[in-house]
Amino acid sequence: MDLFRILSQHAQQRGHQIAVSTGEEAITYRQLEEYSDRLAACLLSRFGPGKEPFVVYGHKSPWMLVCFLACAKAGRAYCPIDTSLPAQRLTEILEETQTPVLLCTEALPFPHPRAFSPDTIRSLAQSPGMGPPQEARVQPEDIFYIIFTSGSTGRPKGVQIPRRCLENFLDWSSGLAGSREDKAGAVFLNQAPFSFDLSVLDTYILGVRTPGNFHLPFLSRDMKDFWNRWHITLSHWFRDYLFSRFLMGGIKGKWFKSRLSGACWAFLLNMLVMGAWHGLTL
Repeated sequence: MDLFRILSQHAQQRGHQIAVSTGEEAITYRQLEEYSDRLAACLLSRFGPGKEPFVVYGHKSPWMLVCFLACAKAGRAYCPIDTSLPAQRLTEILEETQTPVLLCTEALPFPHPRAFSPDTIRSLAQSPGMGPPQEARVQPEDIFYIIFTSGSTGRPKGVQIPRRCLENFLDWSSGLAGSREDKAGAVFLNQAPFSFDLSVLDTYILGVRTPGNFHLPFLSRDMKDFWNRWHITLSHWFRDYLFSRFLMGGIKGKWFKSRLSGACWAFLLNMLVMGAWHGLTL
């Protein structure tokens, strides 16, 4: 899989279709391709080639994806930071990455000398111009993105993912829940913030068909109807209920030395109960 080639094909073949949207804003495949090209050319012209990552700050905006792709097309890894993170955590990541520029799709909680404002990013991306040369892009063995861990066991660490690993993962995961042809034009719901590794699947796999009984869950008549509309099984609900109740009880009763230990025991209990529920498979 070549992520850049596939995006370019989408821009040519279905450029008018929505690539990513929020409740307030949407960007088509053609806009995603063109905006990221122009922003990448500006970044490459201003900062030149290099290995220092570019930090992208914001929260689930379509412009976050524009910035991600622009960084990669300019030959730089990107490091996403969500607005929900405290200012101290943001400062630590900026110190760790030593980024030449901070691309902000939302207002920063404090001034920063190397920050590009949301208006600046939009202006650069929407200004007429050519994209960067293809050879400037992040290569298969280069780092494509960096996501920092939660820091629950110490100082947060930046996990570096090469482009080849990302594309191998996407090549496998794009076949989940049906073929790519069956999912063409369908919608993929993003839940996790971009600074959380779970969002990678949501970000780059565009189009997974939702279950047939997923339909307006907020109009449910009762709990059973709610489960049916959300495609929630009883074992699915009970698994989460068991995990949360066990962990909450353990924290209150101080059964474990740390929350991490409690979570591990809760996962083990979940696997035992679900194994007995559904039957063991070897």
